[in-house]
Amino acid sequence: MFDPLSSTVLIFANGESNSAPPWLTTLHKPNSPIPNLRYGPYGREPRIYGQPEPGLISSQTTTSSNGIKFEKKEPYLQVWITGMDCNRRDILVKFDAQTNLSNFMGTAYHNVSRSYYEFQQFYEALLNSCLHTIIPALPLAQTSALMDEEDDCLMRIMLQQWLTRICEDPIVMHDKDLRLFIDSDFGYQPILHPRVPDEDEVLQHTHFELMKLETQFFNAAKAIDKLTIT
Repeated sequence: MFDPLSSTVLIFANGESNSAPPWLTTLHKPNSPIPNLRYGPYGREPRIYGQPEPGLISSQTTTSSNGIKFEKKEPYLQVWITGMDCNRRDILVKFDAQTNLSNFMGTAYHNVSRSYYEFQQFYEALLNSCLHTIIPALPLAQTSALMDEEDDCLMRIMLQQWLTRICEDPIVMHDKDLRLFIDSDFGYQPILHPRVPDEDEVLQHTHFELMKLETQFFNAAKAIDKLTIT
């Protein structure tokens, strides 16, 4: 009788025996790759559904279901906007944050609340403290959407994009104002940075012209919003 489990069975019809059986005859360590085993048509290793990738983890060290530990060693700061409340006085933004930066008091922050006015203060503080990088413009507090729900959705998307760019900047990431903006328990108070006068007259004149253009662009944006609503 043909016994497929027998190691001495003649595999081929010509009487030649296979010296290397198609199954493993030695033990291997758990979670170690199996030799001479192809994973699917493209040779990819199988992965448990829902298992976190090394770069997409929810904490500094995460243990998966099969006991493998993933650790994100690079410095990172991630912020997710979880809610936004628009009232007559100001916009209140709620977000969660997670980081492994050493200058922060903790690693995870939940339900942090900051007003749009605090966002403006934070933006102006970054302009004065982070002179070696480009700070993206803060989104306006109102969009050209006709419905309030659409306006809130667009505002939330733009603020999320702005925060993501801020937190991924290698210079802003280590700024003290960014730490205070996320780490403070009772609101955000910016650090007062003394403004150093520029000795270059050409740069002074250029800076003055840029400030005038910024005011004109802001007024033009407001006029375009009114025209769109009309």
